[in-house]
Amino acid sequence: VLGSNGDGVYIINERGIRCITTQDGLSSGVVMRIKYDPAREIFWLITGNAIVVMNTDYEVKVISRFPYANNFDLYENSQGYMWVLSGSGIYVASAEELLTNKDVNPAHFSIANGLPFITTSNSYSALTPDGELYIAGNSGVIKVNIDAPTEEIGDLKMSVSYIDADGVRLYPDDQGAFVIPSSARKLTIYGFVYNYSLNDPLVSCYLEGFDLEPVTVRHSELDPVSYTNLRGGSYRFIMELKDSKGQYSKQVWVNIIKEKALYEKGWFYLLVGLGLLALIITANHFDVRHRMQILEEKQKEEAERERINKELELAKEIQISMLPSTFPPFPDHREFELYAAMRPAREVGGDFYDFFLIDNDHLAMVIADVSGKGVSASLFMMSSMILIHNTAEVEGADASPASVLTKVNAALCSNNVEEMFVTVWLGIMTISTGRIRAANAGHEYPMIRTDGGDFSVMKDRHGLVIGAMEDIIYREYEFTLQEGDTLFVYTDGVTEATNMSNQLFGMDRILDALNASPDVSPRKLMENVKASVDGFVEDAPQFDDLTMLCMRWYGTQGK
Repeated sequence: VLGSNGDGVYIINERGIRCITTQDGLSSGVVMRIKYDPAREIFWLITGNAIVVMNTDYEVKVISRFPYANNFDLYENSQGYMWVLSGSGIYVASAEELLTNKDVNPAHFSIANGLPFITTSNSYSALTPDGELYIAGNSGVIKVNIDAPTEEIGDLKMSVSYIDADGVRLYPDDQGAFVIPSSARKLTIYGFVYNYSLNDPLVSCYLEGFDLEPVTVRHSELDPVSYTNLRGGSYRFIMELKDSKGQYSKQVWVNIIKEKALYEKGWFYLLVGLGLLALIITANHFDVRHRMQILEEKQKEEAERERINKELELAKEIQISMLPSTFPPFPDHREFELYAAMRPAREVGGDFYDFFLIDNDHLAMVIADVSGKGVSASLFMMSSMILIHNTAEVEGADASPASVLTKVNAALCSNNVEEMFVTVWLGIMTISTGRIRAANAGHEYPMIRTDGGDFSVMKDRHGLVIGAMEDIIYREYEFTLQEGDTLFVYTDGVTEATNMSNQLFGMDRILDALNASPDVSPRKLMENVKASVDGFVEDAPQFDDLTMLCMRWYGTQGK
């Protein structure tokens, strides 16, 4: 016989009376419920501040990972799930999950998602043999069948009724598509789930063609999703509804068409080279002029600031548009697979990547990091990118990475007013053989996976950074990829990502992320590294651009 008062649990048997108290491991002397579990030969105890398990030898274990302490009663259904009645609603978790005493992530039903009222500590509920649980609460009794499915998402409805573009509300056209003007900077998508049940299902949202991975939240936490600087093109916004266990799902999507801006149209790129150089000179001129006029009359200062802001906004748009963003970039070349991405730390960054065909058998790959951040770094970045690209194309099929970097260094040093520099890794691959000639101007070491093994660091020969000193001659080296070998290059924004304890991510963690699944696609490899960096950094601010490029060579037989 077991009983309880404010001191603990009293056990009465043929050996006498014994009291289990907090000194025996009980979390509180106040025990509200005692439930015997014959299948597991244990007692479930609801104390004043925890759920406790006691075996037949009266050994006590506190379920310390349960997310809520003010609980009143619990019942097990036929599938082995515990329904815990508490002061904040109903929690549902498997009994085995509770007994492992690890992190528990129960389903939660509350007033916010359909529960009509909350149970109280001095009420008693009842469970019938057919699974009907009658719950006594603070304003009545409700009935829930805990053996029947608790979530039916098939009848729930989802929709995207409207979209805001820079605060202007837009509705779908006759074909059901949302057409966004090219001038829109901020796009806010309002997704709705019409839920009139006790459930709080999972909702995943992502913009196909833009997001790398979906964002999943509870329905009760669903907010509008915003995007900035969306490039012109066609997208699909997809909403997926899942039950709280992630087992059942349904989808709905809408088409979103953003009209292309002037700078996104094909003919515009013919003017970018000359226009960019003029823009660099103009922007620097306006910036210097603005500094000189700080002490002059306020009216001129405000007018000049407005002109500069417009130029900077255009510089940002051109910078983003210059980075290749179509993947796969060369569909006719099945000999290799390539992916690259940059996540800037500020609106205008200094990192860049590039890849282009010199001819049908030579692929150039570039990754670089300009010193500093902001407008000056962005302008220097664009100038460096154009010089490297044009120099390599002019040299043609016989292009030498060392020769290209030597010429680019001379060009940048001749007019480097800001005394900036850029680290560069440049590799030129002969597509038919996998042979790569490369030169490294002060950049991070590449990483390579060969012979189906793990990724490792390739400690190549470094030269001086570009833009620091005139008359520098760069050296190059070469290596040959075998079928299935993978090359990974990156900027120091990856290795120097810093967490809240001021620890650096480092090359070892990059290798760990790559080698966790080395056989996946280059895009997935980069996503794994990004996820590892985000998990390491958590809420610490990002001070540097995060830029990566990954290429796998399949040989002449192709993928």
